[in-house]
Amino acid sequence: INLIETGSITEGFYVTIKDAKNYSTFTTRSGNIGLCIDVKLIKTSGAEFHGSFTILVSVPYNNTGNINEETLRLYTFNEQTRIWEEVPNSWANPANKIIYGTLTHLTLIAPFGTTTFAQTNNNAYCYPNLCKKGSTIYFTNVSNTAIIKIYNIAGELVKDIEVDESIEKWDIENIASGVYIYTVTGGCGGKKIGKIGIVK
Repeated sequence: INLIETGSITEGFYVTIKDAKNYSTFTTRSGNIGLCIDVKLIKTSGAEFHGSFTILVSVPYNNTGNINEETLRLYTFNEQTRIWEEVPNSWANPANKIIYGTLTHLTLIAPFGTTTFAQTNNNAYCYPNLCKKGSTIYFTNVSNTAIIKIYNIAGELVKDIEVDESIEKWDIENIASGVYIYTVTGGCGGKKIGKIGIVK
């Protein structure tokens, strides 16, 4: 990982980086490329730095399996809510195999992406799950031309998505917090039913 200071840190510091794949608060989630790191800023006095800052992070990677590299985004782990939160405006450069993001705090950092088309819908899933309003839920492991339907707990249809590419998403706006049910059917066959949790 490379950290490029943007000018908001004025005192001396150094960086500690640990492989966090087995970190106690790391929860496995589909779409990860096997990379999770725990990054901290340490002041020259030895104390951890908790002040405000903005840092551009560049994270190299080398193994994505069947994950579409262009969909890779950085996520940070919120230890209070135990939710992986997407870093706004992070992006991947598949040619150089580097993911970039601008952070205002350091914690567990991991890249997640979506897989290519599946043969059936049986193993479809969405992430992140739980999801905050105002963010985006991605669906993956769906078959080509599948139909994704999302219902509220009363059984009312709130979203209908026709799959026409391997990256399917639902932008969460103007919708109540709570539990929603999704179904993935059609396409190459198979069916998946799951739940989505949406919080404020």
